[in-house]
Amino acid sequence: MTTIAYKDGVIAYDSRETSDGTIMSDEAEKRLEHEGVSFFLSGNRGEYIEYMKVWADRACTEEFQCGGFAVDAEGVLWRCGGDPTPWRHHIDPKQVSASGSGSDHALTAMDMGATAEEAVQWAIKRDNCTGGIIRTFQVGG
Repeated sequence: MTTIAYKDGVIAYDSRETSDGTIMSDEAEKRLEHEGVSFFLSGNRGEYIEYMKVWADRACTEEFQCGGFAVDAEGVLWRCGGDPTPWRHHIDPKQVSASGSGSDHALTAMDMGATAEEAVQWAIKRDNCTGGIIRTFQVGG
């Protein structure tokens, strides 16, 4: 999977892509754009494009095995997912949040004072599905 962390206006995420526990790449780009929305997703990569297309459609009943964060064109931060059907909720910018297989490690690190980027680094140390390059994105900037 991956680790995506949010704290203090910054989304940090790794670049490891895995399949059934096998590392496929440590250079995957987890930030995807669709119709002015930046998505930071983990889970079933094969579902990302279809999920992004229906993200705003609250009437969609299709199930997706992916989720993470989205930042809309106005700079509003959302937690989003597709299990069982597409959902999203606004995140208070003062809140910390994380998604993906290393999210527990990242949340603990941020609770102890780590930045979002440092939290992903800590997740890399403990979660074998998190690794590679750590990238960051400034929300609203």
